[in-house]
Amino acid sequence: MGSTSSKHEVPLGVVLSNRRRLYVVQHLLEESPEPPIDVGDLAEAVAAVEHKKHPEVVSSAEKHRIYVS
Repeated sequence: MGSTSSKHEVPLGVVLSNRRRLYVVQHLLEESPEPPIDVGDLAEAVAAVEHKKHPEVVSSAEKHRIYVS
């Protein structure tokens, strides 16, 4: 009752331990896109990192797997 801690707080180490979440954070920090951020563009950026490709050559299937995950 008197706790200031939220039930939804998650330690940063847990958040960044997931590879895709880490890629998202890296993209947001490095590219510093202006809000709102298009989820499709973010999925494309993560797929590019995972597949070691330039974003323009990421297939729709590769992008879709990230988008729905």
